[in-house]
Amino acid sequence: MNILFLKHKDIDYWDSFTDDINLFKKFYTDNGIPFDITIKEFDEPLEYFGYNNGAAVGLSLEMMNKLCQNYSGYQGIYICYKPTETTGGVFTTYPFMLMNGAIVSCIPASKIDADRSDNELFRILRHESIHQGYGMLNLMSKIKIADYLDRDCQAKLTECQKNGIPYTQAVVESVENIHWSVLMNYKSYLLKLGDNAVLVGLLMQLVEKLKLLLAELKKKQAPSNTSNSVVDRLAEAIAKFEGFYVDGSIAQRNRNPGNLVWSKYMDCVKDGFAHFSTVELGWQGLKFQLQLALSGQSAVYKPTMTIQEFVNVYASTSTEEERFNYAIFIANTFNTIKEMQIGNL
Repeated sequence: MNILFLKHKDIDYWDSFTDDINLFKKFYTDNGIPFDITIKEFDEPLEYFGYNNGAAVGLSLEMMNKLCQNYSGYQGIYICYKPTETTGGVFTTYPFMLMNGAIVSCIPASKIDADRSDNELFRILRHESIHQGYGMLNLMSKIKIADYLDRDCQAKLTECQKNGIPYTQAVVESVENIHWSVLMNYKSYLLKLGDNAVLVGLLMQLVEKLKLLLAELKKKQAPSNTSNSVVDRLAEAIAKFEGFYVDGSIAQRNRNPGNLVWSKYMDCVKDGFAHFSTVELGWQGLKFQLQLALSGQSAVYKPTMTIQEFVNVYASTSTEEERFNYAIFIANTFNTIKEMQIGNL
C-alpha cells in the first residue's frame, strides 16, 4: 500500500510528529499490511471552505483535488496543514471520490497536537485510515460496504452519556477495532488495490480528459430547445439524491421528489419543505422548476450555470462536500462533467 503525507511548508514542527508516524507504521505492520510511506512538502496556497454552515473550516475539495493531480501511484493521501484561529481544523476523509486514484484525508496538524504526549495525531490517522479503507473498497473494487464508523462512534458517545460512563479513548478504539476487523476481512482485496494504484490514477486522469472532450462535443451539438427527456432525467437524478426513494424520508413524506421549499403546486409547508397533496403534483412542481431553469425563464437559475453552480444554489444549505457529491452524481447521470452547463445537458 502506497501512502503519501503531503505537509504544507508552514508546518515547521513536523519533526515533533515522528513518534506518531512511527506508531502509524507499526499499526500497519502489526496488521500484516505491506506499506510504503512517502512524505513530501508542498507550498501551494491553501484554500478553505466552511463546513456545517460555517461551524468549522477546512481545506476546499477543489484545492485538494488539484493538488493531488501532481502525485500519482498512491492509494491513500493525507494532506497536512497548519490550522489557524480563523481556519480551525476539520479532520475528515472523502471516501466518496478518488483524487488522482487516491482516497484523501484532510489533516489539520497543529503545534498543540505536536506538543502533546499522548500521540493525538496517530489516533487521528488511525481513525481516518479506516475511512480510507472503506473508500478504497467502495471505489476501487466491486465490494460495496457502508462506512458507519462515525455513526457508531456517535452512538457509543450517546450511550456513555446516558449511562454516566466516561467516553475515553479506549471506548473510541473499541468501536474502531470493530470496523478495522471488518476491513481485515477484505485485506487481500486491499493489497491487490495497492498493486494497481498507479494504473488507477492514470485511468482516473484519462476518464476526466474523456469527459471533458465529450462535454465539449456535446456543447457544440447542443439543441436550442430543452427536451422533456433532459428534464425527466435531471428530475430523476435529483429525486434519487434527495432521498425520495428512501422509506420515511422527508421528500417521500411530503410527496416532494425534489425537496422543494416552495412550489405553486404545493398545498402547505411541512418540516421546512413544500408538501404536495399527490406525488404527481410533486413531480410536476419539480419538473416545472427545472424547465424554467433550463430554458432561461427562471429568476434564480440560468442555463449557462454549470452543474456545480446549479447545485450550489439548489442545495445552498448543504455542506461543500455534499454539494460536490451532488454535482458529481448529476454529472454521472448524463455521462459528463460537473463543469457542463445545464443548458447543454
